[in-house]
Amino acid sequence: MIITLGVLFMALANILAALLVQGAVISGERFEMEQRGKVLVDRWFAAKSREAEAEAGTSPWRFQRSTTRFGDITAMRRTE
Repeated sequence: MIITLGVLFMALANILAALLVQGAVISGERFEMEQRGKVLVDRWFAAKSREAEAEAGTSPWRFQRSTTRFGDITAMRRTE
């Protein structure tokens, strides 16, 4: 009984640690992109923004797509 509880506790601790590391990496990537003058957005937001900009006319934003270890991230840079 004690061993089972210990194993479950360690599994939960490892899952929480993995989520914490993932969050730290994503925050670091976001910080790095913002230092370059880009704004990180989700892929769905970038797609909706492109659709709205296409309907409105020209776009002052330039989209760049990059793939990270945790998925696709789209970065927008304002081109004024």
